[in-house]
Amino acid sequence: MHMLRLSAANFNSAIGLGHYNMCYSTYHHINLRHKKALTFADKALAFFKKAEDRDDVVLALVQKSILLATLGEIKEAARSIKQAVKIYDEIHCEYLKPFLMLGRGMIARCAGDDDARALLAEGLRASKKMGTRENTWQIQRELALYHRDRSEYGKAIDYFQDAIETLKQITETLDEEELKISYLEVPSRKRIFDEIKDLKKRTK
Repeated sequence: MHMLRLSAANFNSAIGLGHYNMCYSTYHHINLRHKKALTFADKALAFFKKAEDRDDVVLALVQKSILLATLGEIKEAARSIKQAVKIYDEIHCEYLKPFLMLGRGMIARCAGDDDARALLAEGLRASKKMGTRENTWQIQRELALYHRDRSEYGKAIDYFQDAIETLKQITETLDEEELKISYLEVPSRKRIFDEIKDLKKRTK
């Protein structure tokens, strides 16, 4: 349905429902329930497309591509990220860049592409410039995994430590101690501490 044929109420409802489903997708993603997260990302994408809300379409496509890559479906992930890049190039919403580059870099890393590091480094620069620390620590983790995959353990440990430092910086902005602990206890964040511990054992 074309956006001009949607009433204002339906237009806002479609965007709202898109964000509602994105929230659930993110919730399941950070708790490492990737198949459930993918289901909600697909629902969000459908609503954003219905509203022709192109910047949010990019967000949903990147989310979908990251989840597909995590599930090992690299070709499907590459197709989704290609669509996201095409729309991004048309609308030039700079705030999307850190998340987009995280997705591009992750998929390139999973595919073993040589440009993975350059994509992630570009994303890291953009994320630091914009202060999007949730993207920053994830990109730092991807860089750590990139170097770990190449047995460059010293560099991998450095990036894992950078990611941990970014997480700690985020907790410093939280007022309650209980909230700080619960933030770090989320599985997707907690695993970084296990990953660096395992890597340090491997290098002894």
